[in-house]
Amino acid sequence: MKILLSPQFGIDDSKFTYSFDGEIITATLNGGTDVFDFTGMPDGIANAITSTLITNPIISAKRVDNILWVELLNFIGVDATHEERFPEWIDSESYVPEAPKTPVEELSPPDEQISTQEEIISPALTTAVESDSGTGEPVAEGGATIG
Repeated sequence: MKILLSPQFGIDDSKFTYSFDGEIITATLNGGTDVFDFTGMPDGIANAITSTLITNPIISAKRVDNILWVELLNFIGVDATHEERFPEWIDSESYVPEAPKTPVEELSPPDEQISTQEEIISPALTTAVESDSGTGEPVAEGGATIG
């Protein structure tokens, strides 16, 4: 089966995920699932494809010379890759679902990984720090108090 993930800008973060088993397509959106079985469909265009999902993921389906061609809805965002914006037909067996994007806050190190200010000050800066003998406060070259 050949598939085309036809891009459409989504209004939220909803995304279809698809799985394939021969000529059976399972589509999932926001926890809901629907199954489309094209097994045994003769050459020609499939008409009146319905879905139990809030949005029908099947844009079109046709069989030409015994090869099934299915155009599937693919919600994309403004950060979509070139491949997502301008897809090409692929074999369903080579389809790999997109990995969920990691939110930025999960990429940042936890606060407990940096226990003291000294660990983040560069070695070049720490050599320029002296102690003010009168107050015990660290002082940078030039007399500015640090801390």
